[in-house]
Amino acid sequence: MKHLILIAALMSASAHADTRLEVMGGNCAHKLAPDSSWHYEYGGYQTNMDLSPKCLQLGLAVLPFRDFGWSWGFRAAYVDLGKVQADNTFPVNEPEYFRAREAGDTVNSATGRFQGQGGTRGLTLGLATERKVGPLYVGPEAGVAILYSRWTVMLEQQYQTLDIGCRHDWACANGWNATGYVGSTLRYKLVQASFRHYLNVHASQAEKNPLFIGPTTGPVNAFLIGLSIPL
Repeated sequence: MKHLILIAALMSASAHADTRLEVMGGNCAHKLAPDSSWHYEYGGYQTNMDLSPKCLQLGLAVLPFRDFGWSWGFRAAYVDLGKVQADNTFPVNEPEYFRAREAGDTVNSATGRFQGQGGTRGLTLGLATERKVGPLYVGPEAGVAILYSRWTVMLEQQYQTLDIGCRHDWACANGWNATGYVGSTLRYKLVQASFRHYLNVHASQAEKNPLFIGPTTGPVNAFLIGLSIPL
């Protein structure tokens, strides 16, 4: 009986909910992984990377509840955190790189080059709130993201035969991970801006092999603007 009452209450609230379709785009700022994770800080190696790609969010906000001037409910969204790209050089003899870095010596190794790219997409679900402040609607949000991250590499021809225990595009870093996020939204009529901080985003299968990682890890900040359309 209690379950029936709860379902009836939720259905009643949903019928009077503020429901909005949100379509937003912007930029996402990714964080580099530590040195030697597809970029080399010592020895003058080229690091040419795009760490702030364009990203998007397509979501649905449902706010059926109202208390003390706040509307609250949930926000579900599909997110694309953009495509990180790299055109970097690297020491073919990595142990020599580590030795030289520790000793402060010249790296005695041939230099290779690669082009890499990787993206992160997935679904998010979390608590959303807002309240009216003058002509604006503002509010925080927090939730969980289920994300699939990819990282693939094109090596120069002479290095494509390296025994890495994986496909030659190094796609073994690809995989799912869950992370939390916090953020805030600001809406004026149909125009909405948002900021989201994802706690930890990465392409990594390091538990299988330490080489199976991407060039970024840790937080991603998403700065988005777009439309919030009432349904």
